[in-house]
Amino acid sequence: MTITKNVINRINAMISDEPPESGGIIGEGELEIISEVIFDVRQAVTPSYCFYSPNVEFLNSKIEVWQRENILFRGLFHTHFGNTRSLSVADKKYIIEIMNNMPECIQYLYFPIFVLPDREFVVYKAEKNNNGLITIVQDGLTIV
Repeated sequence: MTITKNVINRINAMISDEPPESGGIIGEGELEIISEVIFDVRQAVTPSYCFYSPNVEFLNSKIEVWQRENILFRGLFHTHFGNTRSLSVADKKYIIEIMNNMPECIQYLYFPIFVLPDREFVVYKAEKNNNGLITIVQDGLTIV
């Protein structure tokens, strides 16, 4: 995944070192570079600090705005605490659900984890092949 330094800085500034988990969406402008970010807003307090529950209605409304601005939705990021750098079973199930609900033209999405307290991005990429099989693999990170 290639992402702008500006997006990294914005995420770093907005994310708290303390629970609860939080997240948002990332978008691609030109040249296959992640250049946009929208931080999620919560309608209610998450019942547990151990997971991120996206405000789907809010985020979908932002994706609709991006479509009008020719910004491509490219994925969802969230925080993990305690230096947990891997996706949970629940994360993987949710990623598969998202991928199964994407239009055919969306062949891949990114699902970065913002690891705390180190404030490091660990990027995962989900891809759907022509047979509908979804694979999730760790991806590299390039900051421009």
